[in-house]
Amino acid sequence: MKETAIVLALSVLTSLPLGAVEQYKVAMPAASTLTRAPQARPDDLFVHFRGQVTLHATYRFIYDQDSGYKSNPYLLLMPDEKALKSLPYLTERGRPELANAIFVRNPMEAAKALLNEKLEAELQAGKHQEVSGLATVVIDQFGAGYDCDSPSFVARFVSLEKVVVAAAATPSLGKRGC
Repeated sequence: MKETAIVLALSVLTSLPLGAVEQYKVAMPAASTLTRAPQARPDDLFVHFRGQVTLHATYRFIYDQDSGYKSNPYLLLMPDEKALKSLPYLTERGRPELANAIFVRNPMEAAKALLNEKLEAELQAGKHQEVSGLATVVIDQFGAGYDCDSPSFVARFVSLEKVVVAAAATPSLGKRGC
C-alpha cells in the first residue's frame, strides 16, 4: 500500500513541468492580428505573441548610463490610440493596462532605419540624452507582463514604413530618477 502511494505521488509530480507557473492574464482586442504563442519556458510569466503589427508611434531613444539596461541607448515606442486598440493588454489586476510604452529589444537595428547616420553616431557616442520622432513601424515578437511590479511590454523592431516627424535630439534634462 505504501509503495502504491509513493508511485502514485511520483507519477503526479512528474506529469507537471517542474517550476511551471501560470502566465499573466491578457485580453486580445478584436482588431488584433497577433496570436498567442506557447509558453517558451515553464518559468516565463510573460505572455508572448506571434505575428507582425504596424504601429503609428512616437519613438524615444534614451541614452542613460545608469539605466541598468544591457542596451545603451534603449528605445521605447509609444503607440497612438488606434495602435493601442490593436495590441493585447494586461488584465491581471482587474483593469486594462495598455501598452503605452513598448521596450524594443533591438534598438540599434531600429536606429539604422529611423535616424540619419550623423544622429545615429552621436546617439551611440552618448552626445544626446534623448532622440525622438514619430513614425509608422512594423514590430513582431510582442510580449506582455510585469517587471518590478510595473506593466511591461516588449517587441522586436522589424521595419520602418514611414517617417512622420523626423528624429531630433531633445535638450538634456540632466539626471533623472524614479
